[in-house]
Amino acid sequence: MALIAAVDFSRHLQNKKAPGPHGYRPDIDGLRALAVLAVVVYHAFPQWLPGGFTGVDVFFVISGYLITGIVLGELALDRFSLTDFYARRVRRIFPPLLLVLVACWASGWFVLLPDEYSHLGRYVQGGAAFVANFTAMKEAGYFDSAIEMKPLLHLWSLAVEEQFYLVWPLLLWFAARRRMALVVAIAVLGACSFAVALVADQEGSARYFSTQARGWQLLCGALLAMVAGQPAPSWARAIGVRLPTFAKARANVAATVGLALVAAGVISLNKVSAVPAPGGLLPVVGTSLMIYAGSRAWVNRRILSHAWLVALGLASYSLYLWHWPLLSLLHIAEGREPSAWIRAAAVGVAVLLAAGTYQFVELPLRRHHRPRAAALVLLPAMAIVCTVGWLTARYDGFEFRKQALHDALGDLKTPRVVDDIYCRAAHPYARSGCYDSPNRHAATLFMVGDSHMDALAVGFRRMAEADELPFNLTTIGQGGCGPLLDVEAYWPGTGASQHCRDIVTPALQEALARADVRWVMLVGRHALWTEGTGFGNAERTWIENRWRHSYADEEGTSAQAFERGLNRTLDELERAGKRVVFVHQVPEFGFQPRSCLTGFRQFTPKPCDISRAEVEFRQKSYRDVVSRVLATRPAVIEFDPLPRFCDSVRCSPFDADGKPLYLDDDHLNWRGAEAVARELMGRIGNLGTR
Repeated sequence: MALIAAVDFSRHLQNKKAPGPHGYRPDIDGLRALAVLAVVVYHAFPQWLPGGFTGVDVFFVISGYLITGIVLGELALDRFSLTDFYARRVRRIFPPLLLVLVACWASGWFVLLPDEYSHLGRYVQGGAAFVANFTAMKEAGYFDSAIEMKPLLHLWSLAVEEQFYLVWPLLLWFAARRRMALVVAIAVLGACSFAVALVADQEGSARYFSTQARGWQLLCGALLAMVAGQPAPSWARAIGVRLPTFAKARANVAATVGLALVAAGVISLNKVSAVPAPGGLLPVVGTSLMIYAGSRAWVNRRILSHAWLVALGLASYSLYLWHWPLLSLLHIAEGREPSAWIRAAAVGVAVLLAAGTYQFVELPLRRHHRPRAAALVLLPAMAIVCTVGWLTARYDGFEFRKQALHDALGDLKTPRVVDDIYCRAAHPYARSGCYDSPNRHAATLFMVGDSHMDALAVGFRRMAEADELPFNLTTIGQGGCGPLLDVEAYWPGTGASQHCRDIVTPALQEALARADVRWVMLVGRHALWTEGTGFGNAERTWIENRWRHSYADEEGTSAQAFERGLNRTLDELERAGKRVVFVHQVPEFGFQPRSCLTGFRQFTPKPCDISRAEVEFRQKSYRDVVSRVLATRPAVIEFDPLPRFCDSVRCSPFDADGKPLYLDDDHLNWRGAEAVARELMGRIGNLGTR
């Protein structure tokens, strides 16, 4: 009923001439609908629209266009008020956001474990304070939890918009009073922001989440609002811009090309190539052309202005807020990607919630007869929610809710070896996983590898700190990089590298050169290096986008690069007189083992283990390579952790007492790392005497 009412309301708007210099543009609401549909489909069924997340870029252009147009229109009529502007923003943004934040926090109380609930609290706080993009930037990294485990991560885009809204009207007001050349200023600011997006670190989270790198998209909309033809001639006089006419034929071409560009971005881009430049040009330029074309264009008039599409566009803000928490909480509860029908049902529920929120929450407060009073009530309400989020994070997700489960899970913090400033000083090429134990012995064991090495190194570190190792310990790890000389990993869909040769190769070269390093341990997720993909639903992105590996930039498959790199690495180490310990990969499970302990993980029973045959099939390619390489190298010590986790039929991420040995679907937690480290030491003997 609420959605039908929204359709009726959209038809009413289309038949009513709205006040202001713009008038009502139903095609823009239709464009909003396409944007939110792209985002929702991407989150629910990413294989259908791999670039659907670029719908956010479309929203940014629309926001910049509308806000700039509204402010400049009111300035031209000499009736702009900062107080009224921000009061409208509060009434527009706060009510649905408050409802979603409270609903997520309340749901998390029953569903989430303490550390998950604490994490949610940080995002409730960040969302309520409109700094969720900074929250996302602060915690981003290779070992950061998957996006599916963050029910409020999507609020980063809202934070970017609100930060823009906070500053931009003030600048427009100041510039209008000083009669400054706004078009030139916007163009310069947009160019600077685009440059930031281009030069920012390819893997850096700031490139995706920061307002500085996203500002050019909002400013494109702002520039469009100033140069596009407007019905009010006072705009041209106020701004000093000659407004062009836009013939119907050119409007049709612009709208058609614009729609094609947006569609190309949604279909062809991936989350690496489009973040946020230069790939972001496709949705931004396409959106700008469609808005610029206006109501003269057939696409805008007949397709985007359709009543049902406009209705969805009117509720797009609420739909954007609701859809991701539902999908994320289901993923957390299941411990893996929910089935397609569950995800489809979640999207349906999100649409109903969005329609109801728009009809019964958004509209009443936007039409409130005392607008400033409504805003004054909403501000302290948001402050209270922000405080509740801070308390939830501050007090570790209120552990008393699930104390028994919290204790059973043990230490599930990031398993990475904690970076030490002295270690980083001694190994300046290292980025993460850098650890040097106290120098108590004459000889050193040097561990090199990826995030699996980081995880396993925690077990060795605990033993080293208890003085249970007969050697010194040095570990150098880099997530996403195998322990091989001159092998580079490249991100899916792009030529960007993981910088393995800048970190792993110098680490191995250091091990070769140091006389005290007698043993080198190679640890990694070797199946990833040969297959180029992740494993199971827990890593659906890697399944869809194959990593590419290259040995010394030679042509060939990832498996060939792995074999060449392993041969070269072992040749160099043995030539230097080092003893090599090759550690086989631990099993991957494709689901979050922690979900097996919560009791909320699924609607239908699923096992909390996988078949050994599945694990062996996954690892067959790399094990075949290793068998060939080690067949002529009897001095290499080979250790296989598989028997610790698997019997003859099944593999489990839990020990005999039911305690988890894994942090996530493929990384050991501290308990699993220590168990494997002790078993490894028992199997290979006392290295210190060899």
